[in-house]
Amino acid sequence: MSRGRLDRYAFINAKLKTRLSLVLPDEFFIRLSRTATPNEAVQLLKETPFAPLERIYAETGDLKLVELELFSMELHFYREIQKMVDGELLVFVNALLLRPEIENLKEALRLWLDRTVRRRDISSPLGYMYQGTIYHGMDINQIVNSADLEALQVALEGTPYASLVSANAEEIISSRSLFSLETDLDRFYYSRVREASAGLGDEDRAVVARILGMEIDLENLERIVRFRSFYGFEADRIRGCLISGGYRIDPEAALSSLGTQDSRDLPPEALQGYPELSSFSSSGDASSRLLLLEEYLRQVLFKEVSRLLGGDPFSVGIILAYFSIRSREVRRLSTILNAKYYGLGEETIGRYL
Repeated sequence: MSRGRLDRYAFINAKLKTRLSLVLPDEFFIRLSRTATPNEAVQLLKETPFAPLERIYAETGDLKLVELELFSMELHFYREIQKMVDGELLVFVNALLLRPEIENLKEALRLWLDRTVRRRDISSPLGYMYQGTIYHGMDINQIVNSADLEALQVALEGTPYASLVSANAEEIISSRSLFSLETDLDRFYYSRVREASAGLGDEDRAVVARILGMEIDLENLERIVRFRSFYGFEADRIRGCLISGGYRIDPEAALSSLGTQDSRDLPPEALQGYPELSSFSSSGDASSRLLLLEEYLRQVLFKEVSRLLGGDPFSVGIILAYFSIRSREVRRLSTILNAKYYGLGEETIGRYL
């Protein structure tokens, strides 16, 4: 590694280690889960970097506006890194930024479908959409209010998403669903990150391949369970929903056993690459099983990402770890606040933290 790259990573590592010291500790989330109401919960945030959430909730009592602010704060974490990097690292960070952009776009497209195809009133949820620029210039209002698919493609002109909408247009109309489009959006994200990592050094590319591959593995496992348990999809249909490029899991090995497995079970073949999931139980109703599996999967990935912090300090690993830890922090806050809103107890919340 050149001296210039060593100096650059040393600078990034020092900056991010300082920022990671501000991440809310587990003990704080335990205290937060023990509060009785959303108002009591947000009061605990007053002396933290998430203090704006308390102000918003005090002024509006609207938890959805709090979640919108959380999303904006998560985007700020990406903006911080963008200012620290340049060259091939900036290209890579910009690719990672496509994840929140695509998630926001999915929400806009769902509102468009509800308004245009299903003829539902979407005026209320539109007010909770993030409407600023994330990476590509898109007008969320124009997207949501597009009169038809042709107008929607016009709204997305200049972005890579217009061609994906065009490719899925027939399926969207015939099924009145965004199922295939959302799958293609996910595939686009992973392919773009892989492409962006090509400009990194050999060691960095290996780190990205491992973490990205694990994300894909765990995403595929979750899809197998979701589509089998909730929708009763056969293996061939599930195959069309999976993402290529996994790290330890062979989707074909997992899918080949579905014909002989009860629909609620995760095929044993699917777990061979992740012994950490061996204690996953298929007991309980479909919703609780899926939520539990999702949390198991998050824990597996979080442990792997956390190892990066103790590894080579002069690698892209510190950036991946930072985004993962910050994203987890935001998700945990959102989970607890929503749980308090719906009156869920500490024990129930604890399963998903």
